[in-house]
Order: sequence, then C-alpha cells, then structure tokens
Amino acid sequence: MDLASLVARWHTRAVSEAGIGALRVVNWDRLRVLCFLDIAAQHVIERHGLFGVGLPTFLLLSLCLSVRRAEPLPTPVFLERRVQRLLIPWLFWWLVYAVDDTVHALRHCEAAFAWFEPAMLLYGPKIYLWFMPFIAFAGLLIHLLDRATQKVSLPWLVSACLSTALLGFWLCDLEPTQPEPYLQWLFAIPALPLALGLGRTLARSRTLQESRRRLIAYLISSMSVGTIALFIGRSQHHSTVLRYLMGIGTLLVLVLLPQWEDPITPKLQALMLGAYVLHPLIDEQIVERILRSVLPDRPPALHLATVVVLTLFAVAWMRRSPLLRRVV
Repeated sequence: MDLASLVARWHTRAVSEAGIGALRVVNWDRLRVLCFLDIAAQHVIERHGLFGVGLPTFLLLSLCLSVRRAEPLPTPVFLERRVQRLLIPWLFWWLVYAVDDTVHALRHCEAAFAWFEPAMLLYGPKIYLWFMPFIAFAGLLIHLLDRATQKVSLPWLVSACLSTALLGFWLCDLEPTQPEPYLQWLFAIPALPLALGLGRTLARSRTLQESRRRLIAYLISSMSVGTIALFIGRSQHHSTVLRYLMGIGTLLVLVLLPQWEDPITPKLQALMLGAYVLHPLIDEQIVERILRSVLPDRPPALHLATVVVLTLFAVAWMRRSPLLRRVV
C-alpha cells in the first residue's frame, strides 16, 4: 500500500466548503487554537509556548483561506467579507486601545497623546493589532493573484510560489530603521507565496486521495525551500526560517495523523479573533494587577493560564451580544 492510500485510510472526513478541492484538514482547526496559545505566551510571559511556530502557522492558515476555493469569490464579495471580519474589528480595537493609552497618559500627568506615533495608523496603538490590517490587505493581494493565475497549471504556480518564498526568506535579512510594524511585515512576507501555493494545491485537487498526495508533496517541497534558505541566509534570520520550518512540519504531521472531530474545537475556533486582540488588555488591566498583589512570585504557567481562561470567557460573553460579536 502506497503512502497516499495509507493516509487516505487514516483520514475520516473532508468537508467541501467551496466546490471541488476545498479540502478541510480537521487537525489544522486544533492547530489554530494552539497557535493562539503560543502567541499569547510570548505576549504574557515573554516566551513562546510552542517554540514560536504559532505566528508563521497562523499566517499561513489565515492567508490560505483567501485562496482555497476551487472557484475564487468575486473580488467585491471578498472585499466585503474582509472589511466585515478584519477591518471593522481592527478599527474598533484601535479606538479601544487608544482610549486606554490616553487614560494611562493622563493618569501619569503626561500629554494625552504622548503615546501616538504616525506609524500606528498602519497597525494600531498596540503592536498586537498589526496582523488584522496585514492579513486583510495581504489576503486581498493573493486573492487577486489567485484570480489572475487561474489558467496557470498547478506545477508552474507551485514552482513560482516556492521560488518567491525563497526570496521572501532572503528579505527577512533586511533591517528596517523603524522596527514596528516593519519587522512584523518582513517576517510575514514568506507566508504570502507559501499560502498561495497551499491554497491552490487544496483547490485544484479533484479527489480526496489526490488532495492529500498533493498536499503532502507541497508541504515537503516547502520544507525543502526553507532548508535551502537556512543554509544560504545570514545567521541573524535563522530563527525566522526555523520557525517557518517547524510550522510547515507541524502542518505536515497533522495531515498524516488520523482526523477526528470533537465538539470543543469549533467553539474555541469561533473565539480566536477576539482572543488575539483582547488578551493583552485582559493581562494588563486585570490579571497582572491581581497577581502582582496576590502572587508576586507567580509561576509563568499560572499567569498564562489565567489570562487565557479569562480572555476566552470574556470573548464568549461578548459574542452573545449581536453588536459586540461583530468585533470579536
């Protein structure tokens, strides 16, 4: 029995969300939740929970959603969905964090807008918000590329994506004069071509077995490109390439593992956008203040767990409101 047949036996379900080729890997849904834990750990206790694979994997999966349809959405429909899902919540949280920073400045007898820098118009008062406008506009870019290259064969498109990803890894060597948000943008550049190739690979496969075989081949090829970038790049950006390599490797392993659904993961997935933007505020305004007075020598794991649990409960409560659920 060949590898593709063995993998096909192990998988239990594929869901067609947009016609032929829109394969859903159930294990990737759980990975999205783990990505949040990794990123939240970096923000809360200043160390990664999963070796830093959270951000590159989150970017790959989020951007892949823009191009995984067998027949791309009309651009006006795509734009409307991105505005509703990303840009309106971003503007809301931009204002929330701006008010929080202004109040903090006034309490410390500083100028009301001492915290403001012009670059914040691109990402927000807190760097944690940078991913929302980035994914919105980067998603639009690869959506347009997806529509423009529909007649290009899959092997040629994948080859172009992998070559461009190698260039993207090289761009990670650049050192912008202003670190935020340009460092985050440079880090995310390889995710654009990799996500386009990943989405097209899912969209162009006509059978379940073909989807898995092509998906495995694409992920292995992506890891090969990352390995090349690791050897030809400067040592300063090795950690970036390694994080992408570990993220792609995790996607590959989760494709090979048996797929099984559970009732908890879909509910947690629905909370993820709100959790990404709300957890720093929960930490700064609630958890940090309480633990500082009650447990000054608190274990990092307890600190992180408290922030995550309170954040998920807060987002779940907000989603009960028809108005607030639009921003989480």
